[in-house]
Amino acid sequence: MCGIAGIIAIHENGRRSFGQLPGALKTLAKRGPDHEGLFENEHVALGHRRLSILDLSMEASQPMHSSNGRYVIIFNGEIFNYKELKSQLVKDGFAFTTGSDTEVLLNLYIAHGAECINQLNGFFSFCIYDKEEKKGIIVRDRYGIKPLVYYQQDYSIFFASELKALVSMGIPKLLNQDVLPYYFSLGYIPAPNSIYKNVFKLEPGNYIEFKVGAGTEVKKYYDLPFRTVPDASNINYEEAKAHLRKLISDAVKIRLVADVPVGAFLSGGVDSSIICAAASEHTSKLHTFSIGFSGNSYIDEGKYAKMVAEHLGTTHTLFDLDEDEMLNDLENVLNYLDEPFADSSSIAVYALSKLTSEKVKVSLSGDGGDELFAGYRKHKAEWMIRHQAGKRRLGRMLAPIVKNVAGSRENSAGDLLRKIRKFSEIASKGPQGRYLHLASFVPSDELDWLHIGKFNNNLRIRISERGNDLSDFLWNDIKLVLSNDMLHKVDMMSMANSLEVRVPLLDYRIVDYVNGLPDSFKIDKNRAKKLLWDCYSDKLPAEIYERRKMGFEVPMEKWLRGRMQPMLADLTSSNKMNHQLIDLSYIEKLLRGLNNKGEISNLGFRLWSILVFQYWFLKNNPTL
Repeated sequence: MCGIAGIIAIHENGRRSFGQLPGALKTLAKRGPDHEGLFENEHVALGHRRLSILDLSMEASQPMHSSNGRYVIIFNGEIFNYKELKSQLVKDGFAFTTGSDTEVLLNLYIAHGAECINQLNGFFSFCIYDKEEKKGIIVRDRYGIKPLVYYQQDYSIFFASELKALVSMGIPKLLNQDVLPYYFSLGYIPAPNSIYKNVFKLEPGNYIEFKVGAGTEVKKYYDLPFRTVPDASNINYEEAKAHLRKLISDAVKIRLVADVPVGAFLSGGVDSSIICAAASEHTSKLHTFSIGFSGNSYIDEGKYAKMVAEHLGTTHTLFDLDEDEMLNDLENVLNYLDEPFADSSSIAVYALSKLTSEKVKVSLSGDGGDELFAGYRKHKAEWMIRHQAGKRRLGRMLAPIVKNVAGSRENSAGDLLRKIRKFSEIASKGPQGRYLHLASFVPSDELDWLHIGKFNNNLRIRISERGNDLSDFLWNDIKLVLSNDMLHKVDMMSMANSLEVRVPLLDYRIVDYVNGLPDSFKIDKNRAKKLLWDCYSDKLPAEIYERRKMGFEVPMEKWLRGRMQPMLADLTSSNKMNHQLIDLSYIEKLLRGLNNKGEISNLGFRLWSILVFQYWFLKNNPTL
């Protein structure tokens, strides 16, 4: 796990920017605190910050050159099947001087060109340059686990692991107002767009092919396909369960390989518990980590994590945090964000990563389970709409009654009211409308307080237009929510603490296999994540399967009414807020809502998203 940055001088003028690369690497220091390396010739400048995980020797540092000096690579990530790939390359005549996966990846490219990408099992962003042919590729992994952003002028490409590195290289900071409706509705800015005009996130499963003097082309090497879901009668459930367990076991096994200590996040939920159960099959010395929230039993999962740890026999560490301990890191979280990002659970992920990094350098995580196996509440709601006509009719009937009920995520009664209102809102919508509504915190028709002119339809979110089955819904989640929200959050907050987080459930073999299974294997009237639960039911306590679904929530509304009140008041004051972008009367309405609980839906998100945006805006001072 590392940070990369580079400049490709497609034409001669690009070389004028090479001197800015060392400064850009300094902004990536937390991604790679162990070593810094630079390579420069007349056409390219490539930089690398290393977090040493495999082969800790200096010989494995980057930029790494091929044995004949023709090729050079900078690489962020891990290739988990590197041993098998290396074995075949040795048979093909390649020699190796290190034990790193970087050297394997470099030689694999030499042997197969860009076709090598399809052989990789891992998460990655990398650039390989052929000095002789003056060409190369810039690549991002299949699901967007590792980030890659870029800016292109006629004469050069700037690319990096994080936006802050591009900014350090002097790219124009022009505010992309067209993406603000997405941010204030979803809480993030979907790829390929970014908060800056003409700065793009390389989409998952894509790579940039470039040649000095000729230009560039973005190509796709992988896409999660829309699949016609087979009839359940043609697939044996027990066989599917056995095969999935085998895939999970192997995915975890290869992700335990490292030359530094490896642990695992353990929330006590199904996904992380299964990952820890699988890891316990391959190591007797697994260290697990979780955080608890003192004083808030509704969102505290600490007791479940402890229960699983004792059942599996792991060495468990529970970081029991109170409100002050959580909020002490608030500015660290906000300062590390490159663009507005309003998933408030970032605060909890930051705290967990910070404390875990004091014990280990790598941690496994259960991310991806909900998107693959229909584990979110919205998936249950979608299933009921499709399969339970009576509940859909009831939702339509309740719509005018509960339309002004806001609810809350911070207690059981408020959460139930919130779910009832949300369900009533989607009961009359079609598949695409339901998906966008369920994926949003604030409906797009409630964004008239944004002063940004006409909505730009060219930035429409890519969603499935078929709506034939729940698999389309899950496809949308993997393409939109998983890569732009969940994975981005974990990457940024873990890298802010120099911690590598590995996600076994996003092994492409698992994703491709589960994507082709019938909906009925994943969710039914009784439960969500059905197949995943059954897969490891004999390895975990029964209480884990009986508990209610919980997210990695923080009590944002409570914080905004309490300790965060001074920051909120300061950042939303009329002398600081940009009147050109946001209607101040809307902010005043939200602030009044803090003292009148239950009047405004998702009030915590609405205020938090504005606070994050304003903090980012004042810190970065973009050009309007």
